[in-house]
Amino acid sequence: RLGARDTRLGARDTRLGARDTRTAGGADDGAEKEEYVATIDLRKVWRQLQIPSNMIILAQGLPGTVPWGMLNAFFVDYLHVQKGLTVEAGTLAVTVFGVGAVVGTIFGGIIGQRIYNRPGGRHAIAMVMGTTTALGALPGYFFLNVDDYGPHHVYLYASCLVGGVLAAVTPPNVRAVLLNVNPPETRGTMFALYTQMDDVGKGGGPALVAGLILTFGRRFAFNVAISGWLLCGFILLFLARYIDADVANAQRQVQEELDAADEAEGGGAGEVTERVKQLGEGSEVGNGSASYWSAASGSAAYSQSSDVGARADPEVQMGAMSGDSGRSSTGRGSTDAGSERVPLTAAPRFHSSSIRNP
Repeated sequence: RLGARDTRLGARDTRLGARDTRTAGGADDGAEKEEYVATIDLRKVWRQLQIPSNMIILAQGLPGTVPWGMLNAFFVDYLHVQKGLTVEAGTLAVTVFGVGAVVGTIFGGIIGQRIYNRPGGRHAIAMVMGTTTALGALPGYFFLNVDDYGPHHVYLYASCLVGGVLAAVTPPNVRAVLLNVNPPETRGTMFALYTQMDDVGKGGGPALVAGLILTFGRRFAFNVAISGWLLCGFILLFLARYIDADVANAQRQVQEELDAADEAEGGGAGEVTERVKQLGEGSEVGNGSASYWSAASGSAAYSQSSDVGARADPEVQMGAMSGDSGRSSTGRGSTDAGSERVPLTAAPRFHSSSIRNP
């Protein structure tokens, strides 16, 4: 049974030794990469909800999506009834706004990535998101309050295009920030909360606007809805203060999880040390070394080793000590110096059959 246990401990140390050869960046092709195996729980969700960047991103979702809900629900009818445009012209205006949103999403994401990668880019991308979102309200105020849109409504279409571009810069970049301020196991939950906030704003926005219409009229209600982008941009500006610290905090959390996994896998090292203590009466274990008993000259001969794999196989250690050709012995079972290895006697408290002679 002891021999089988030594085999298991040796296999465990082999895995530990292989794990020690890993490199964090995976630079060597033959090196094993660290595996991240952390899981989500309620404690981690609550912890992430207290991260300032997460709170800011969730808070800006409601006011930032109310204008989108208003434009989708009421804008065509508003242009037709209040501004006298045909339904086709109003529909074209909403379509142009959507085209601008596509352009803003694509190029906003590309440019935002380049800004983020620069030194100080995290602070800069927060300023970009806040500024562009707030500026997106200006074209909205224009096409809601101006009565003359120029020949063929060109000013209306131009303002819708610009407004769509500016309002769509934030979504791809705020998702990237959300990705970077949360450890992998919490990202799915935080994205679900972010999406939920957006959906509440898009669905609840028209209901809010409808209530304002009944009390104050259409123009006032739509201007209040468009002002959601001003509030959203103002909230996003606070992100510049916290984003650097929160990204560093997420990286630290990931490293802590990796370290905890390493400690969990390395828990078998204590069993190796305990096994070494059992193999020899009076054996000494310290500073990563172990001492073993030999029967040569009836005294204790020590062999020090710092290798964990070596500790897992005490027979190799004892065989190496007892086979020292430079030592002569006159004790029991001894031979002349330089001849064959000195036979071993069993360690105290163990049956001699559990340890093979080298």
